[in-house]
Amino acid sequence: MVSLIGLLLLGVGWIGGYLTPHHAPKSSIYVADIGSWGGGNIPIHICSSSYGVQTSTTTPDTVATARTTLPRSVASQLSFYTDATRGIQPVLAPNGWNCTATIGADGGSSLIVSPPHVLVPSGSNATEETMAVTFNMDPACRGCVADLACPIFLNAEQLLGYSPDNCTNYEPPTESVKFLQGGPTQNSGVAEISDPAGAPGLNQFSGGDYPALGSLAFDGSSGEPSAASISCVLPPSHRELCSAVVSDFERDETNATF
Repeated sequence: MVSLIGLLLLGVGWIGGYLTPHHAPKSSIYVADIGSWGGGNIPIHICSSSYGVQTSTTTPDTVATARTTLPRSVASQLSFYTDATRGIQPVLAPNGWNCTATIGADGGSSLIVSPPHVLVPSGSNATEETMAVTFNMDPACRGCVADLACPIFLNAEQLLGYSPDNCTNYEPPTESVKFLQGGPTQNSGVAEISDPAGAPGLNQFSGGDYPALGSLAFDGSSGEPSAASISCVLPPSHRELCSAVVSDFERDETNATF
């Protein structure tokens, strides 16, 4: 029996907490490269989707790829992910992963992209081997917007009509924040958030074996406040993929009119 197990282990490699083919490309996150990708466009993958109100889930007759200027070494490992109606702005994540999308009755949306055969944790903090890209947006619920934004944008609760003491989250001392637009006491902006491995922070699924890189965008300056966030949790050796994922989100948000 021991010799049989030894032979089986020789045929596979133990990577990231589960078995993967021994010949899997070392440069990718447990998935094959796109292969025919020649530069310029990245495929758009439609996720398993659920909706708070009845809607047609027929995918709109739009392009199946999106333009990118990423180098081949990065782009060949990524795809865009969105819901069945394209209501969620496509989000970059590793190619070949599983994904689920949810759009609530109030328009709030979320998307989770994770490796095949890996359980997504319940709640917001990671387990040891968690890897994922997550996106969340609140466009209508003022309390939801305030709760998402207030740890970074310190006046969000008051700006949206709530007591500052309502903020239930906080920015941990292990977390680093860099404002790309606006600032902590302004009524709009975009901030990049970094959580080291083993330290739970504001990024969804932070605190596991791998660091989390994310970004938070807040607009409290209009009659319809909104907030959106993205988080990318991958091994440090794939930091460039998380940088591409988060930068794509930040580019969209900083180009938006606040």
